[in-house]
Amino acid sequence: MFLRQKNCKRMCRKVRKKMAYMTGLGALPRSSGELIFNDDWERRIFALGVALCEEGGVAWDDFKGNLIEAIDDGERHDPEGYSYYECWLNAIEMMLRENGLAQLGDSNII
Repeated sequence: MFLRQKNCKRMCRKVRKKMAYMTGLGALPRSSGELIFNDDWERRIFALGVALCEEGGVAWDDFKGNLIEAIDDGERHDPEGYSYYECWLNAIEMMLRENGLAQLGDSNII
């Protein structure tokens, strides 16, 4: 749902609290309460994940489980160099395949 907010010059999205304020392994990176994105693609992949759950018929808890699995894999295989938002990308790709929206081997999923 998009809302015009008082201090917002463009359309802003109001995200469900359980998505925005995850705790534990899947918690979003923050600084002084604000989400941290190092690159534009990170913002876009975050927005895509949220949209997939809000509008794409994917259950948030299922997505969160895949995200935690992707983070576990990233930490296990490359503890120093894994990217949090690459884990979001991996979780989104898993959800697309699991929900029949993409096939294994489809190199143009996202």
